[in-house]
Amino acid sequence: ILILSGDIHKAEISKLLYKETNFIEMTSSGLTPPTYPASNNMHRIGNTLEEINYGMLNITDGDKLEIKASIYDSNGLERLTVEIKE
Repeated sequence: ILILSGDIHKAEISKLLYKETNFIEMTSSGLTPPTYPASNNMHRIGNTLEEINYGMLNITDGDKLEIKASIYDSNGLERLTVEIKE
């Protein structure tokens, strides 16, 4: 299950395994608001991006469904990513 969220003025990707189901949350902010420092998150995968950012999904429906959820900085550089494969 992929959850898209935002409005915390930073970006992160979190993962929680609950009853044999992976819940992945991708959190992104808009390109214009100020950013806030990282907060505690025991489910975070990797780092927090504490600068202006935006999120993008790449969905491929070939033989198997694949989703790539990425966070980019204001220069267009991919900084955080997670891939989900069926």
